Amino acid sequence: MKNKKALMGLAVATLLLTGCGGKDPVKSSGNTPDKTSETNTSAVVGTSEAGGTSQAGGETTSSKPKTSTAPVSNRKHTVKIGDGAAEEVSEGTALTKPADPEAPAGQAFYGWKNVENGGQIWDFEREDLNKVMQDVTLEPLFVPADMDPQIFEAELCHDITDVYGGELGMPGATYSGGQQGKGLIGRDFYDEYGVTGFDEDNLAFVHFMYVKGDTLTWELDLENDVDNVTILARFGAEYGVTNPENDEVWARVTQDSFPITVNDKKLEYGTITLHNIPEIGQFLSFQDYFLSASVSLHAGRNVIQMKVDNMDTLNGTIASSAPCVDSIKLFSSEEIMWNTAVLENLERD
Repeated sequence: MKNKKALMGLAVATLLLTGCGGKDPVKSSGNTPDKTSETNTSAVVGTSEAGGTSQAGGETTSSKPKTSTAPVSNRKHTVKIGDGAAEEVSEGTALTKPADPEAPAGQAFYGWKNVENGGQIWDFEREDLNKVMQDVTLEPLFVPADMDPQIFEAELCHDITDVYGGELGMPGATYSGGQQGKGLIGRDFYDEYGVTGFDEDNLAFVHFMYVKGDTLTWELDLENDVDNVTILARFGAEYGVTNPENDEVWARVTQDSFPITVNDKKLEYGTITLHNIPEIGQFLSFQDYFLSASVSLHAGRNVIQMKVDNMDTLNGTIASSAPCVDSIKLFSSEEIMWNTAVLENLERD
């Protein structure tokens, strides 16, 4: 799958926002699911370079295992891919991409979801993401073959710039110099890293949502009722806590600490642990997370929300734990309109 990389500066640095034209956000942009390579015919376990970070020259495209160095630690984890046998591997091991499974009639293969980690869509191509850091159980995710994902970007939510009745917008991180409003929008100036959005200029995401009560709201309109909508979210992480057993920095959210609701109905996605968080100043990686395949939307206005509902202090200075949010993706037989999207969020002040 394509992965957006965002060039991150110091957390308190000024965020550069390029201007965006005044297009009417009447519908999402749709990108067809990326098909994974069929080069390999079985799921093979390899090893990757421990502690590797993404480089500013493009994405790793080889599906072969990387040359081995020392694993992250001596810990072992269980890996199971599809119908294959469970295998115990060392922490830090890379997985070789298996062949795409045959899709049922009317369905298309989207990717391998890790049911041990909140439906994370495993990225076999990226060295910094293709690392076993916990138990992994990969199951195929299929989506309707005749539907493109309808994509709705987090940075266009009205709550960022208009929340709690104030003019400054949603409050951000609580450390000295923390951001607010448009300051919660990070940008990616490198379109060669892949894009999701209304147009190819809209390369952005939301971060700094480290205050309890911060909420992203998508108000989406439909002409007709629709059932069995598949929803995914695209998350990354920039801050976390250090695991003393292996010095890895990670962050964690759960369906209770970071509830995601559709028309006030809470989605049960379990626990998401965001691994391999880069050092400040390096590229921030995003991955898709499968949330549900049985969402119902009704004619008229529908509300999808993500809310920070915890005080899980990160690094001793940030009040709450939250992922960086790129977008949500919906597979629906009905066209979904987003009439409250705020393209002005991307304009430079």
